[in-house]
Amino acid sequence: MAGKPMVNEEQINFASDGHIAVIETIKTPIFSADGAVTGVLGIAREITERKKAEIELRTAKEKAEENEEKFRTLFEISPIANAIIEKETGLIKEVNPAFESSTGFKRKEIIGQKAGDLKIWSAPERYRLVREWKLNTNLKNLEVKYSTKWNEDRTGLLSVTPAFISGKGYYFAMNLDITERIKAELAVRESEANLNAVVNNRNESIWSIDKDFNFLILNNFFIDSFEKVFQIKLKKGINVKDVLPGDQFMFWKQKYEKSLKGNRITFEFEIPVGKSVVHMRFILTQL
Repeated sequence: MAGKPMVNEEQINFASDGHIAVIETIKTPIFSADGAVTGVLGIAREITERKKAEIELRTAKEKAEENEEKFRTLFEISPIANAIIEKETGLIKEVNPAFESSTGFKRKEIIGQKAGDLKIWSAPERYRLVREWKLNTNLKNLEVKYSTKWNEDRTGLLSVTPAFISGKGYYFAMNLDITERIKAELAVRESEANLNAVVNNRNESIWSIDKDFNFLILNNFFIDSFEKVFQIKLKKGINVKDVLPGDQFMFWKQKYEKSLKGNRITFEFEIPVGKSVVHMRFILTQL
């Protein structure tokens, strides 16, 4: 025992009820006047709950470290611009590579700045963000306008949520760049407007339906012609079966179904319009 107390932990299985306890024992040698070991003083105490608490604490710490590592990995590889802002000071503590590429600013130019002082905001937009922030510090998909380092105007969806990292309060900010999506939506609207202009300048009936026989495109000539024959004013979204008598709907349904399978359908027939009879030629084709 080398003259020093020995501390050990032992598991004891109690025969009375079968439960297992952890016991800490301290064994201290007893010496005579001439230095010889004459005995041992033993002290034992149960530390089961303490050991359990230590294990739980160690497990929780390992889990927290694992979660922080996962968070760090996701933060770094995310294609969305991310920033971590210190709650107490409002200073930016970290940004990911996507933040750098989307704004043009390097990490060293951003870290330590206040989020509101970044050079990406115009004065009106900065004031608006401050106002929104005061109303709600948990922002979700707030549309924002910002400029890159190259003075390129961009649009994003900004989300900010409180977060705790290593027990300290932060804000986690994400900005999804939707500039190209907005451009695409605008292009589609312009394309639809151009298509409508072309379609409505034709003195012939032009229309389209979807696979469920709902009208999608109707030019004015077709709307007027249909109203003269059936006394019904068509509009987008109306279903063919709701405006044609049963026998006529079945006739057109067969034609539409063939066309929707990729066949070009051409046919002719006469339609009574008032006291006149109009000879019509139809061409159906899949878009």
